[in-house]
Amino acid sequence: MRFPLHNAPLWAEALSDVGASIGFSALALEVARTGEALWVGFFAALGYLTLGPLLFLSPWVERQGLARALLELRLARGLLFLPLPFLPREAALLVFYAYPLMVLTDLALVAWEGLLVRRGRGRLAERSGKLYAAWEVGGLVGVVGGPASLLRVPPGALVLV
Repeated sequence: MRFPLHNAPLWAEALSDVGASIGFSALALEVARTGEALWVGFFAALGYLTLGPLLFLSPWVERQGLARALLELRLARGLLFLPLPFLPREAALLVFYAYPLMVLTDLALVAWEGLLVRRGRGRLAERSGKLYAAWEVGGLVGVVGGPASLLRVPPGALVLV
């Protein structure tokens, strides 16, 4: 299958969203495995607590340049996901570890939508529709793929500490 080049940024965004969804699903599953109801509920509500940093850091995204900020935010999020298999399986640690990942994800979405507005005003509705379609597909694949990938591993096998 050959990907059309005019949709290359969309494919990159979709791939990034699939990876992030798998990572967040794995984090949610690990928090749920601890059995601590307080932290499971806090993890579920954590996305709503990103509004404050989003309001304060959005001007930084603008000053950096939207394309550069998007690249930096995506790379930072990817690097933060790398040590996930080596973290101790404590609910509080995993929930606090997920928070910067959620903030980086939201800021990257701000940068992406800013790029859509600046570079594609004529086709904004079409491009933003494709973005949200890719985002939803990424979420669905990640929600299925994350737990499925962790279910193959025994619960204590990844813990090194």
